Amino acid sequence: MKRSGIEPDMLKRTNGRKIRILQLTTSTVGGPGRLVLDLANNLDKTRFEVSVAFGPGYPLDEVFLKAGIETFHVCMSRNIAPLINAKGFFQIYRLLKQGEFDIVHTHCSIAGFLGRIAAKLAGCPIIIFQDQGFAFTRGSLGIVKYIYLFIERLLEPITDQYVTVSNTLKQIGLRHNIMRPNKVTVIYNGIDPRQIESSSADKVIKKKELGLDSSFPVVGIIGRLEPQKRVDIFLKGASIIRKSDMETQFLVVGDGPLRNKLEAVAEDLKIKDKVFFAGWKTDVFEMLDVIDVLCLTSSWEGMPLVVLEAMAMGKPVIATKVRGIEEVVEDGKTGILIPLEDPHALSEACMKLIRDKALISIMGREARTRFEQLFTVERMIHEYESVYTNMIYKKGLSLNSRKP
Repeated sequence: MKRSGIEPDMLKRTNGRKIRILQLTTSTVGGPGRLVLDLANNLDKTRFEVSVAFGPGYPLDEVFLKAGIETFHVCMSRNIAPLINAKGFFQIYRLLKQGEFDIVHTHCSIAGFLGRIAAKLAGCPIIIFQDQGFAFTRGSLGIVKYIYLFIERLLEPITDQYVTVSNTLKQIGLRHNIMRPNKVTVIYNGIDPRQIESSSADKVIKKKELGLDSSFPVVGIIGRLEPQKRVDIFLKGASIIRKSDMETQFLVVGDGPLRNKLEAVAEDLKIKDKVFFAGWKTDVFEMLDVIDVLCLTSSWEGMPLVVLEAMAMGKPVIATKVRGIEEVVEDGKTGILIPLEDPHALSEACMKLIRDKALISIMGREARTRFEQLFTVERMIHEYESVYTNMIYKKGLSLNSRKP
């Protein structure tokens, strides 16, 4: 187990009154990593001491270090890797046993499985599990689905609290009997609008850096290049738009195991000269600034942060009508929802917006208003702080004194 960060040494018991929390996530990739970073940065530091632990290997890892957050690297894989995850289990157990945290908040399936068992064995008073999209709903077939369900039901008695990022996920959990209604809270993800103000790059310069022509509209997609995101549908939609002779360019922001395959798809569709693969980018708001219309073609989502970020920027979103997205995007008002795996519907929606700048502006304003009402980081942090504090009271834990 590799530890990094700054002092003071949070593995030593103090006599302070702060609630000590370990945020444990399988990796920092995607929404869970961003959520953990926001929690570590924004929870009230006069009331909470936060450490994080995750399996390393992704670009966001370095952001935790630069922010001075107490960080632990443990062996965890996002895939079913028994030897790696077994080693990670013992590392997590040792960390929890030594750190004597008040709360361990686990994120994602693997960290949720390893972390909850380790926390119970280590005597952690409060165990919270959060998954932004239960693994058994992600196209798993046959026995695999039932193994996930069996594990979740087995872990329910040792889980003190569940958090879901949408009402849809809550209903899935209740329907599959993996949680009880009195043990689950829905907290929407949130975005800090101040991040937009800090993104001050010149739009024209940024387009030039990306290889884009500042004269033509940009349709973009942002996310991991993995099967879930179905970027191939985005590329097929782009091909249909290009055949219409509409002067449009396409930006793919992100990286992942499918990048080479997707670049080959773009070449086969004869749109390689109009599709720009930007790779990983740390400032999403700079990318959104150059995008006129954001697309999301995912097969499933929990609560996609990129949609919230687009809404904060006043950008309309074209997205698949799947759980997680339906709760965020108001069809015809803040964006357009399309059927799964339908590049023709995607292309039609894109062309509708590209042809009507006034509609882009109207939908963008509505999106920003909805963001301010439901999806700010301030609201999100307040709700997590309430969950943590209420669990402390519910468990009857005293923070007035601790063993040295």
